[in-house]
Amino acid sequence: MNNWVANVAEEGIYTIEITFDPEANDEDRITCTLTKTGDVTPVEHVYTVAGTENLFGSYWDATDEANNMVKGEDGIYTWTKNGVEFAAEEVVEFKVVQDHAWTYAWPSNNWWYQATEAGTYNVVITFDPAADDMNKITFNATPASAYEMGDVDHSGDISIGDVTALIDMLLTGGEVPAEANCDGQEGASIGDVTALIDYLLNGQW
Repeated sequence: MNNWVANVAEEGIYTIEITFDPEANDEDRITCTLTKTGDVTPVEHVYTVAGTENLFGSYWDATDEANNMVKGEDGIYTWTKNGVEFAAEEVVEFKVVQDHAWTYAWPSNNWWYQATEAGTYNVVITFDPAADDMNKITFNATPASAYEMGDVDHSGDISIGDVTALIDMLLTGGEVPAEANCDGQEGASIGDVTALIDYLLNGQW
């Protein structure tokens, strides 16, 4: 006898009912009824960076929500940390984990980075779940001194666009880059917006 085949007409959630009548002839012994009861809801995963304490503040902790990545409109996840102090030849290692568990983690071998010289760095890690394994992760550590104060959107010059970007960061509670601290004080606030506008009007900090 061949296997019974039940064809699913469309994606969804189904109730399946199988009946068997031992008294019926062979072609009528079995019935299989699929009743669709709902639609499939896409699973929204959480992605977290977990690695060495010198960058992430916890040691290989997949459950550390402080290291959750932020999903962009393009589907790519980002983790940012500014003002990181690295010693010369200091090594960072990490993986990106799914749903705060080690069941799924990338890359297969730890991603690692070694600072070429001591200094303060702005670190950005991206993760693309849809990419192949070789291209899922990018890591960028840029010396903080490479950014000009006030160039919040990294366009290469200071303009009203930087004011808009800074206000957006303050309203959304996102990570604020070091160059956004336009009043020389640690941490960004409305005072930095005022300082940036003053600079645009007067040409000096």
